Amino acid sequence: MKAFFQSILSVLSIFYLVGCGGGGGDSSEKPPVSSSSVSIPSSSVSSSSTSGVITDPVNLSGTITFEWVPHKASRLGLDYPNTEVRPARSLVVELMDSSNNIIATGFTNETGFYNFIVNRNQQVRVRVKAQLKDSDQNLWNISVRDNTNSNSLYAVQGELAVITTDDEVRDIQIDSGWNGRSYRINRAAPPFAILDVLYQGIEKLKQANISKSLPALTVYWSEKNTTAEGDVTLGEIGTSYYSNGNIYLLGDANVDIDEYDAHVILHEWTHFLESSISRADSLGGDHGSTDKLDMRVAFSEGLANAFAGIMLDDSFYMDAMGVNQSTGFYLDIAEKSQNVQGWYSQGSIGSIVYNYYLSGDNRIAKSVVDLFTTFTRTDYIDYPGFASIFLFSEILQRESPDSFNTWVSLLSEQNIHSSNGNGVGEINTGGYTENLPLYKSLSLASPSVSLCSSNRNGSFNKLSNYQFVKIDITQTGTYRLSATKTVGTNTDPDFYLYLSGTQIGSGVSFLADEETLDVSLSNSTYILSFTDAKTLDDSITTDITHCFNLSLTGVGG
Repeated sequence: MKAFFQSILSVLSIFYLVGCGGGGGDSSEKPPVSSSSVSIPSSSVSSSSTSGVITDPVNLSGTITFEWVPHKASRLGLDYPNTEVRPARSLVVELMDSSNNIIATGFTNETGFYNFIVNRNQQVRVRVKAQLKDSDQNLWNISVRDNTNSNSLYAVQGELAVITTDDEVRDIQIDSGWNGRSYRINRAAPPFAILDVLYQGIEKLKQANISKSLPALTVYWSEKNTTAEGDVTLGEIGTSYYSNGNIYLLGDANVDIDEYDAHVILHEWTHFLESSISRADSLGGDHGSTDKLDMRVAFSEGLANAFAGIMLDDSFYMDAMGVNQSTGFYLDIAEKSQNVQGWYSQGSIGSIVYNYYLSGDNRIAKSVVDLFTTFTRTDYIDYPGFASIFLFSEILQRESPDSFNTWVSLLSEQNIHSSNGNGVGEINTGGYTENLPLYKSLSLASPSVSLCSSNRNGSFNKLSNYQFVKIDITQTGTYRLSATKTVGTNTDPDFYLYLSGTQIGSGVSFLADEETLDVSLSNSTYILSFTDAKTLDDSITTDITHCFNLSLTGVGG
């Protein structure tokens, strides 16, 4: 005969664990709930770790669930009347005694189920942490914390009660806090919703057999996180974004919340993956589907949109906002009729990647293997040139040659004509002939090149702000790179030198009209990113185009 102690909570005690567990920082959605006895990669329940000696064993188990608010059928805003209850998967679950000591730790499985074997007649409570963790191989460890409350870890706990039965059940349901008209004081579900979205991303990595260990990641979410820019400890984050191993997500009700915007969360998580198991060359900054972007930015943002859609198997990128989260926007990542088409368009790149994912031409339709494997290959990560649609194309051809004709057709539909890693053969200039060739060449045999920097498409991270130079060095020694103005007034040339995507030197002085860098180089291929700092300044509203002569000379060996 079974007896049950039901602790099904519609309004939970949500609290913070200051300084506990987790680390990192990433993306924009709701965190999932931890559970005992099961690891993320396993569908079976495993035994939990328990402290002390079990002399009078009883079984304590339960299911952790959370409320998920879907988007409306129109894709504009959240659909609260159709709120779903979902299992909180692969979360850390702890059993606490009356003094708040941890007496057992476990994990939820794919159904949200946890299980402990413990002593009878103890006072205990179940606590689930906003921490998604791989219990088998420690490949990932993601936590959701409150940047407005000393970076505290979110957690939810059940009631403190004595175990008296042989098979005791304590379920926990984590409430969204929505009362039909507005949010109550306690919004417990968002951290767990965010984590469950990231769980879906991890499942896609597993499908692609990507087993690289990820750095610990922290997602910072707060009800106070709003669109104002300033002090992140006050919630002034501006927008949801990824930066330096952390994801920050909006949570300001009636303005913009992102905990149920799954595409937004996985978009930011893709940026985390770029920096941790792939390569991240993007400059960041503002970007849109009608912008002509720096090729590094266009590729990173387009890929992040596509990967978010692929991980969810949904091409419609949705973002809810406004009063009662009733409005927002959406876009179809798979749309082929982009307003701006080319290697500098995030819309073009997202469309190419997503439509290739759908293709069954000499590949399994909706397989993630070749795309994710290309993204993590060593020859992609270590390539001398920057991450771009051109580089991804070259490495994808090596990875999946039989289906590459489909990829080339998708490139052509977006007015992209090269699949060489350096863009050799590209004919789309983006409206300015100086944008091609993509990489100019410099060597002791050809020691000077003309470069122009322009803000004709906008500033900071737009097409034509930067030009790129491939520098071939055949003899180790010290070399001088010098830039001198040839066209323009009051210029400020700057350049950054890279080896396989890693910056190794820069010339960024405030000298007018010239710049110099002496640097030791070995036998290798280097990439120089060149700009005039004036074209990066968004306070300059007039169109400027400044040109320079860049030279390479040997100054010692």
